[in-house]
Amino acid sequence: MIQNLKNREEFTGIADTLFAGYQRYLNSYIDVLREFNGTINSITGILEQYIGRNTNETFSFLNGQFIGRHLKIVLKYLKYSLGKDLYTVGLCLVIVGCSLIFSISSTILTIVIINVDIDVNKEFVKQEEIAELETEQDRLHDSKRRKRKSLSRRKSKNFDY
Repeated sequence: MIQNLKNREEFTGIADTLFAGYQRYLNSYIDVLREFNGTINSITGILEQYIGRNTNETFSFLNGQFIGRHLKIVLKYLKYSLGKDLYTVGLCLVIVGCSLIFSISSTILTIVIINVDIDVNKEFVKQEEIAELETEQDRLHDSKRRKRKSLSRRKSKNFDY
């Protein structure tokens, strides 16, 4: 009974120590996150004078939302800069897209073929190593057999009949 109380007190002390260490870890993690948030806010704060306080639109230019809202303006300037060649540019982009499909698929096919060839070569090397080990074992076995025969011949010659 006394031993159980002593073990409980030790366990409680260890648990309290672990809990205090875990709390220190969590507090340091929270401090790092606050510092990180402050650094990010200082970077994005520069953009606020241009885009306003609306945080949903801070990085809207990265996902192309500005094109969706101003598509007519973008098309007008494309027509102005390219003239009547807009159709030609579109056709070239379609051709480039199709050629990218073929180049990517041929690259993947080449990688698959190389991997299969590597696997076949590994298997071939393993089989060669096994064959070499078998021949080496046969040689050792033959040399042991010869030694036994020579010993048995010596013993038979030593006998006086």
